[in-house]
Amino acid sequence: AVVSTQSTGLIIRDSDPLCVETEILTADSSVFRYILEECQFEEEDLRDFSSEAATVFVTLLRDKKMIDIEDGPFREINKLAVAFKVAWLEKDCCEWIKRKILAVSSEEDKTYVFDESYYALKRLGKDEL
Repeated sequence: AVVSTQSTGLIIRDSDPLCVETEILTADSSVFRYILEECQFEEEDLRDFSSEAATVFVTLLRDKKMIDIEDGPFREINKLAVAFKVAWLEKDCCEWIKRKILAVSSEEDKTYVFDESYYALKRLGKDEL
C-alpha cells in the first residue's frame, strides 16, 4: 500500500517555496494545525523571515530538537517559535539565550545577549527567560 503524504508549501523570501510534509508543521504547532487543517490552506507565507531562518525552523521541527544555531538567524527562529506556538522550541530558545549569557566574554557578545534577552522579554511577551 502506498501512503500519501500531504505537503505544504512555505513561501519564503528570495527563494523557491519550501515543500514540507504537513505533519512536520502541525505536530507541535496549534497555529499550523489551524491554518493547514481547519482552514485547509495548502501554503503559508513566511516572507517576513529570511530563507535561512525558515529553513532552520523547518529542520528544528523535523528533528524535534534544538541545535547550536548561529547568532544571525536566532531572533527570527525565536519569533517563528512564538508566532506558530511551538512550545518546546520557545523553551529551547530561552535555554539557548541562557547558555549565551553564561558563555559571554567580549563586549560585543554582551551587547548581543542583552539585545536578544531584551527582545525576547519585551517584544515577544515572555515573562522570564
